[in-house]
Amino acid sequence: MAGTTRWCLVLLSACALAAAAVLGGCGGGSGEGVIPTGTVRLVLTDVPAADLAEMHVRISRIEISNRAEATRVLLEDEDIPDDIDLLAIGDTPMLLGSLDLREGRYSEVRVLLSDRAGANWVRETNGTVHTLTPPLRDPEGGTRLVDAFHLQAGTTVTLLMDFNAAASVYPRLPGEPWAVRPMIFAQGLPGADPPLGGIAGVVTERDGDPLEAPAGRILAVFVQNAAYKLVSVAEVSLTDGSFAVPQIVPGNQILTVRYTTPDWDENLTSDPLPIFSPNQAPTEFTSRVGANQTTTPNLIIDL
Repeated sequence: MAGTTRWCLVLLSACALAAAAVLGGCGGGSGEGVIPTGTVRLVLTDVPAADLAEMHVRISRIEISNRAEATRVLLEDEDIPDDIDLLAIGDTPMLLGSLDLREGRYSEVRVLLSDRAGANWVRETNGTVHTLTPPLRDPEGGTRLVDAFHLQAGTTVTLLMDFNAAASVYPRLPGEPWAVRPMIFAQGLPGADPPLGGIAGVVTERDGDPLEAPAGRILAVFVQNAAYKLVSVAEVSLTDGSFAVPQIVPGNQILTVRYTTPDWDENLTSDPLPIFSPNQAPTEFTSRVGANQTTTPNLIIDL
């Protein structure tokens, strides 16, 4: 697990960007005075939340930094739709834009939400609407880089940004506005249209019934790649035990099931629950996700 105090930050996992660097060519210009560049495409996806029907956000700016130059604005307010319903994205990733960047090692990506009143809001499945207010400590959101990446001249990298709805919003005291603290996982993939897969599973007890959650806790599946880097989280429905990660990088994904708090405080997240799965680790389930396929793991909790 990542050793942060709170998962309130943009999590950037460039597990596939090393492959993108290997595929680099000599394009982007090689004459005197020409700065070699590659192309970065920004694509947005979402992991659904069990009790939310809509989640609307306004992204005011996306920035990127590298060692050779100051922070560069990738997209500004006027480049991004005024209102994005994350839960309407579904199985089709949303292209936010693309641009050329100079060749180099990029060490930070920052996504800033608008702090304008009413810009961000959710609708529960029961129809109740809540305005989302950013945390006072960091009103525009934050960043955390898991891995830097190197962009080579003449290559295209798709930056897949997974905005986790359930992990990004949480209720405050009754009558107070709900808060938004973005949890976004970004993965760099080689090419302009990389193939993706998906996970649509279920978590149950041995008798097939869904698990219950203690008061003030939620049940979640944490997804790590083969290098044990956290790449997604998904809330588990307490009604039928279902969970989903609609878009994810193909390959082996390591799943663990944990209880956490409504604000996804890592310090208060439980150890992984025991999973009944012959020939696998007692608290892990490895799910093989194929390109353009959705895997359907059944995680049986052995309490």
